[in-house]
Amino acid sequence: GGCLVIFDGLDEVLVHLSLADQQAFTRQLWRATEAQPAGPASKLLLSCRTHFFRTIRDETTHFTGQDRDGPRASEYLALLMLPFDEDQIRTYLQANLGVTPERVTEFIDMLAGIHNLMELAQRPLTLRLLADQLEFIEAAKLHGRTVRAIALYDDLVQRWLSRDTGKHSLLPEHKVLLMEHLAAQLWRERQSSWTPSHVEQWMLEFLAGRPTLMIHYGSQAPSPEQWKSDLRTATFIARRNDDTFGFAHRSLGEYFVARYLC
Repeated sequence: GGCLVIFDGLDEVLVHLSLADQQAFTRQLWRATEAQPAGPASKLLLSCRTHFFRTIRDETTHFTGQDRDGPRASEYLALLMLPFDEDQIRTYLQANLGVTPERVTEFIDMLAGIHNLMELAQRPLTLRLLADQLEFIEAAKLHGRTVRAIALYDDLVQRWLSRDTGKHSLLPEHKVLLMEHLAAQLWRERQSSWTPSHVEQWMLEFLAGRPTLMIHYGSQAPSPEQWKSDLRTATFIARRNDDTFGFAHRSLGEYFVARYLC
């Protein structure tokens, strides 16, 4: 009793499971606070990437056990992390980099001077990845080398994929190819996002049309459902408020279009 039980990164497990097993797994987590002695009740905190779920309805249904054997919606509070503003970016950098306020100001000025990096800095993950580039940038400047935006985006994408090692059903290099073609197709159609069904159908057709990719997975290839979950959870797209999926940041979509054109 009186405990706070935290399960961090629920999507990292669910992405490898079938739909039925996903619900069974979450149901097991709920049991952590069931049997309690007399005294203060315990609480459960789950963190999960919201875009693991195709729609807001799917998300709500999952966390209420299809309205059969789970908690009622009134029994839990759902919170969504909003983008950082500039003051929060500054506070985060000063706390995590251990540098002076002057250095933080220089870093923010550098971000503002490179195409759309300030948008990437609004999320803790990408801000952390950008902050890790500070030494690389300063060393390059010290030796008189020009730091181009493309070099920063290349490094950002590779470390983003490396961070998700263990989640991937698709190989990281295949995800990069997939993102290049997705970005190009959205650009051709003058769209910024697609419905979940559209993006999933496009992905399956893209993979089916490339046998040179499919031979890497053999007879033990993940199921289409696992590939769909992987696409939503561990690539560079995210669910928007209207339940469509597009690139998590506009500049990432532009980066992949540039790669496609090259």
